[in-house]
Amino acid sequence: MEPRNALICLCLAMGFCRPDTNLSSDLGSVTYDFLFDAAVEAYYKGDWLTVIVNMEKALRNKATVRNVKAQCRRHCANQSGFGEALLGLEVPIPGPGSVEDLIFFQKILRRADCVNSCESEKLGSPTLHEVSEEVDLAFEKRTPYNYLQVAYFKIDKLDKAVAAAHTFFQANPDHMEMKQNLEYYRMMANVQEENFKDLEIKPHMAEFLMGKRFYSDDAFGLAAKYFEKALDEYFTANKECRALCEGRYRFDGYTYMEYSADLFQAMTDHYMQQLNCKQHCSVELASAAGRDSPLQDFLPSHFNYLQFSYYNSERYEQAIECAKSYLLFHPKDEMMTQNLNYYSAVMGEDQAAAISARQVVKQHIQQSILEKELLYFGYEAFGIAFVDPDTWTPEDVMPKTLRNKHK
Repeated sequence: MEPRNALICLCLAMGFCRPDTNLSSDLGSVTYDFLFDAAVEAYYKGDWLTVIVNMEKALRNKATVRNVKAQCRRHCANQSGFGEALLGLEVPIPGPGSVEDLIFFQKILRRADCVNSCESEKLGSPTLHEVSEEVDLAFEKRTPYNYLQVAYFKIDKLDKAVAAAHTFFQANPDHMEMKQNLEYYRMMANVQEENFKDLEIKPHMAEFLMGKRFYSDDAFGLAAKYFEKALDEYFTANKECRALCEGRYRFDGYTYMEYSADLFQAMTDHYMQQLNCKQHCSVELASAAGRDSPLQDFLPSHFNYLQFSYYNSERYEQAIECAKSYLLFHPKDEMMTQNLNYYSAVMGEDQAAAISARQVVKQHIQQSILEKELLYFGYEAFGIAFVDPDTWTPEDVMPKTLRNKHK
């Protein structure tokens, strides 16, 4: 099949450095930036099988590194919490005295050792999987799939070429060459609609969008099923995202050689940066490829869709639970309050009163508000900027001085 007949175009830029080639202990492979570089080199030699092997492996290895880091940090957090008493003391730490301070830092050291040991065991040296921002940006923009769609097309693997092209285009909707490629693929007899799939879509987003599709078709039973799956996946993804925030300090605006801070200021700077990152997880999880902005009010919207889906399925207990969960985010929402009152009247006021909002939502909101309060304190005390990503945050969480400043 001749490329001139396929209108297959590629618009890519080179410029990546070849890193160290040491192998990690468990991945059994070279690092993903090296594999990416090797695949690009093979591409310009027309070695399509090598492009595919190295690029697919680069994608898998990057995902593995991400998963291992998240799993190690979550595991070590569970192994070394800060709230319990330690070494026979009757008070939890941190506490008011020097002994408690030492115990607090003992916990810090133990967790650091746990994370370092876990990651080293599964990934090798801590520096082995460090890659440049340029390479990470290429993966974020789904550049590997641009190369893959050409390579698969060249070896007549149309289903894989289409999937790669579609995956790339979802994150790059203004890429005209890829748009032309996809239009050409749609005219080919051997290409099926199911081949146009996003290989990088996150599970929570895939379930949510499927739920919306059934919701729009008035298939409310199926819609509820997928929205429930989306919620489960959302909270799993949120834990992973938050764990990945617990990385190294980013020296934004200056180099580490210029950074000067005492112990507690350095701890504050890093912790505020980590909390900012964790708050931003709600934005990351609400972002879909190709959209200019995240889906608005994403997590609360699940419960809005669910309460109406359960109502239309005559499952009033679940409708009440979801309506109450939604009202935890937006307690003044008149429409939802009316819905809840109606569901309660249908089911019976006494029975409805016994149904609570979901505990996972209560915990999520409580944790998020506490983090926001700390971040606003850091904003006031140290000038560490914080922009709240959520629309549901109660107004009084932001200090009055900052509210006046933002009017």
